[in-house]
Amino acid sequence: MNDLETEIKNICDEIETPQIEVFSWKWIRELYNKGIEKSSLFNESDKRETSKNSVIYVTAKLIIEIVKEISFGEEAPPECLPTSDDLNFFEKVNQEVPALIKYLEKNSREGSEGEGMISIFKAGSKQLKSFIQEQRKKLGSSQKPTNKPNLQDQQKIQNQQKEIDYLKQQLAELQKQITELKQNQKDTDAKPEITKKIETLESKKQEIQSELNKKQSQQKELKDKANSSQSNNSDNGFKWWYVAIPSAILLVIMGIVIAYLMGKNKKKH
Repeated sequence: MNDLETEIKNICDEIETPQIEVFSWKWIRELYNKGIEKSSLFNESDKRETSKNSVIYVTAKLIIEIVKEISFGEEAPPECLPTSDDLNFFEKVNQEVPALIKYLEKNSREGSEGEGMISIFKAGSKQLKSFIQEQRKKLGSSQKPTNKPNLQDQQKIQNQQKEIDYLKQQLAELQKQITELKQNQKDTDAKPEITKKIETLESKKQEIQSELNKKQSQQKELKDKANSSQSNNSDNGFKWWYVAIPSAILLVIMGIVIAYLMGKNKKKH
């Protein structure tokens, strides 16, 4: 296995068994795009096709499994709930499924996992298509005009998101190192040294996870504060109209009454 094949295999492994502490559809999307891009670098057409379908296979499988759980009413972590961009990604992957099925039908051995997945992909692709349509309707109906946070708050939120993404990336890299060390631990006599390295990395991983939780909490507080501020401004606007509109109506009524009384006085004279 050459370096490129190893790199694609590692990408597929990360997609197939994502770490929940760093999971996001954005992260999966980046891995998917990276895998597809790397697959195109093979000179041999059969390797290009095989590696590309491997990336599509693990990605489609992950999406279908999570969508199935959500559709069945399973409580999913917030990170698993798709945004509008995620739904576009789901659709992009789902469009590749028919070609993937044909590839599996042609190349899978009898009784293999690939053969067993053919029926799952066929049913899952239909369910995924319906899920995408339903979620887009829900997102569309919930997208009401709202006031955006002020520029200063927006900048803070964006900066925090960059820090959060960076910490997630660090966690993913640490987890990858830990997984590789555990694998090497089985194939070497230097187990005490590797165990010590793993413990050090695990400790560092906990520190970063703690920092990540802190940053996410701070970001949530800032978002809540910004939304609350905008909500108050909106309420204040409503109260102004609440006062102004009845006042205007009252002035109109008073004008009518005065005109009526003046007309009545003229008749007396």
